[in-house]
Amino acid sequence: MTGAVHGEPTSTDGAILVGGRIILIQKFGGVPTLMPHLLPADELNAWCNAFGDNLVQHASTETLRRAQYRANQQKLLSGK
Repeated sequence: MTGAVHGEPTSTDGAILVGGRIILIQKFGGVPTLMPHLLPADELNAWCNAFGDNLVQHASTETLRRAQYRANQQKLLSGK
């Protein structure tokens, strides 16, 4: 046993990470989903753009939630 846990590789090419990546992709895309490295360039670019747009949306939502939380906290702490 040489790895972090029972000798499994810990790099990004490790069997655990590769397997986990495949499971997540197939869980959300279905079993016949192509892995990203097998997509044609135009489909991969579209996928990457949609993923980026999704991250931007989540970041904006979190920024708004944080601002609202701080405003609410300020109101509660100031006694108004």
